[in-house]
Amino acid sequence: MPKTKKAIIRLRTLDTLLSDPRHCYSLDELTEKVNDALCEIDPRSNGVTRRCIEKDLHFLEYELGLNADIDRFSVKYYNHKTGRNASKRCLRYSQQGFSIFNKEMSDEERELLSGAMSLLGNFDGLPELAQLENLRRSVSDIKHRNVISISKSPVSATNIFGTLFSAITHKQVIEVVYQRFKSPEPERHTVYPYLLKEYNRRWYLISKDMHDGNLTNMSLDRIKKVKTRPQEPFVEFDGDITKIFDEVIGVTFYKDSKNE
Repeated sequence: MPKTKKAIIRLRTLDTLLSDPRHCYSLDELTEKVNDALCEIDPRSNGVTRRCIEKDLHFLEYELGLNADIDRFSVKYYNHKTGRNASKRCLRYSQQGFSIFNKEMSDEERELLSGAMSLLGNFDGLPELAQLENLRRSVSDIKHRNVISISKSPVSATNIFGTLFSAITHKQVIEVVYQRFKSPEPERHTVYPYLLKEYNRRWYLISKDMHDGNLTNMSLDRIKKVKTRPQEPFVEFDGDITKIFDEVIGVTFYKDSKNE
């Protein structure tokens, strides 16, 4: 891969990660993500070193001339590999929403966005709702056809649904307060959320428990509270999560899974 193209991929990837307000990335994690991006473009790539990423960050912040100020801060998190609490020093753009690759939306993109916001507006728990309203105003001059009409939300707890939808979309670890049937006290679980699934007119969160690694399903009507944990590294599901339901009825899966 030509050096120039490789450098552009590194800068674009770093720019995306540094502008993400939903995750906290350390220097090692930034290096790992950049190498993943390079390998996706060219499987033969040997990747880059941490020192190379440090130089790229210096270039973004001090040499590019675009006022790309970067905050450096420490957060505590749970290291699922060692099973212990730890801390890491993270990096993020000081100005929320900043990007060195800002571009204007096309009319087609604005029309699609306006239509999508009409649907998402039914879920008042979306953390980005205020930002969606600002976007709606910015594209209000574009007329779009309504293609979906909802008279009643598909879930009663739209705030919970919206928060979970956002966490799954943005690959955020979450802490869930869950009240099991006939259990006197609610439980707290830190999980990697993967899927929202409807069955028999009830919605379930399909996720993996951070501490024991088991897949679990939780009924949304028994979830009392959801809190995102941006400092925790997200662990992807190995494969297509929807495939585990191909040969089962409902939301029961795997012998070691927790369900109710």
